[in-house]
Amino acid sequence: MSKKYRVVYVEIDPKLFGKEFNDPAVFSAMDRIKQSVKQNGIVWPVCAVYKDGRLDNHFMEPEPKIGHGNSRIKAAIELGINVPVIISDFDGKYNHLPEMNEASHISQVAKSYYTDKGYYYDIPAPKYRFGKSNKNIIISGCSFTYNSEMTWVDTIEQNYESVFNVASCAAGNDYISRRAIEKLEQLKGHDNILICQWSGMHRRAFLVDEDYGFEEHSPYVDKTEIGYWVKNGGNGVDSKVSDNDRAEKHLFEPYRKIYNEQQSAIETLEHIARTQWYCKLNNIPMLNFWWKDEISKIDIDTTLVDWDQFWFYKQKGGMAEWITDNMWDPGFADGNHPTKEQHDQFAERVVLDWIEKND
Repeated sequence: MSKKYRVVYVEIDPKLFGKEFNDPAVFSAMDRIKQSVKQNGIVWPVCAVYKDGRLDNHFMEPEPKIGHGNSRIKAAIELGINVPVIISDFDGKYNHLPEMNEASHISQVAKSYYTDKGYYYDIPAPKYRFGKSNKNIIISGCSFTYNSEMTWVDTIEQNYESVFNVASCAAGNDYISRRAIEKLEQLKGHDNILICQWSGMHRRAFLVDEDYGFEEHSPYVDKTEIGYWVKNGGNGVDSKVSDNDRAEKHLFEPYRKIYNEQQSAIETLEHIARTQWYCKLNNIPMLNFWWKDEISKIDIDTTLVDWDQFWFYKQKGGMAEWITDNMWDPGFADGNHPTKEQHDQFAERVVLDWIEKND
């Protein structure tokens, strides 16, 4: 969507960014970023946005391989390089800028004002700048997708009005499929799109008739009309992510004893295929991607699944591999999750592009 902006280049006083970069721990890769800036320049122009009393920015392609957005600006400032910033004169207030009718592609103009540092613009959220879609976007996944405000779903909700996030923490592919189809059934007859972020093949949900003593709002249990879905989660079948001794004794430990990796692969393919078949039967566009590379673990016939409906990073990779290569690794091997910035960039540069093509 940023490609629709009309832009002009201005010079911003580097001191303006001083308060944004006072934590050295944030810039552990700064030496590499500086080297990249020396060789290639900032590369990414930055769209200045004044939001909630602070300077924010949106990014436009092409992007650099090392460092993104503010980190490259910071590197440029430390190297003494002038920082080009893009601003948009949406309301056509300034006579020295090119003539253009912004109303042809935005539904609400930005408010602009001048300071001694240059022009600044309070730019509305994308869903107010551009026409809203009347499609329902149903999203299912695990904790890489759950909690819209903290994940890539936040960016989708800023751009589209009707978003239903049914993702669940610690969910496996059985539960991801089940939640997606349940929501699609509720919205049957509407114009729907489905996005599934698939998770670890070892994960499993168990339907029980009581909460097993889990604390309220525990990520490992979901209360539903038919009972309690208890989920094992974790990075692998041996992960002990819950400190609930009862669930460990009666559910998770017995499951580990009978767990078979090949069976988990077979069942994962069945969960994905079932969801795809439902969508094809009901003419629902569907995007699929993995939380991280799981397909390398599958050594059985995979033709059950329509892989043309998948987004892959470098043939087998998922969200984690894309983030690691294009941004940085927040510690996926240790069970860490993407940062908010990483979520936002993944949504902007991967998911939104697909939605726009299918909207």
